[in-house]
Amino acid sequence: MNSLKKILFQLFAFLSSVQLAILVLSLLAIILAYGTYVEAEMGADYAAHHIYSTPWFIAVLALLGTNVFCAGLSRWPWKRYHTGFLVVHLGLIILLIGSGQTLLKGYEGQVILSEGENADR
Repeated sequence: MNSLKKILFQLFAFLSSVQLAILVLSLLAIILAYGTYVEAEMGADYAAHHIYSTPWFIAVLALLGTNVFCAGLSRWPWKRYHTGFLVVHLGLIILLIGSGQTLLKGYEGQVILSEGENADR
């Protein structure tokens, strides 16, 4: 049982590490830069389908979310001076949850209006 506890502790230490955060954020920056290039060359629908909606992109976002969540838990029990740290990490988690909601349930649309026109749909 002690070896399982040790493995879980090491896994948690890895998942909450700054090194993992740097790796995941660097990977995400590369993917997003490539996605922006693809979107400019091939269009938004192509980039959305071939990059932003792929399982591997979602996995990178999930790994980032796991890293941020574990980093927040690593400071447990929280003290008053952790407030800024916790607010930033909670904000990142909320942002990632919103991104996931958009990927799973969002839709995109356009309304073209001339000056003076309005639309509600």
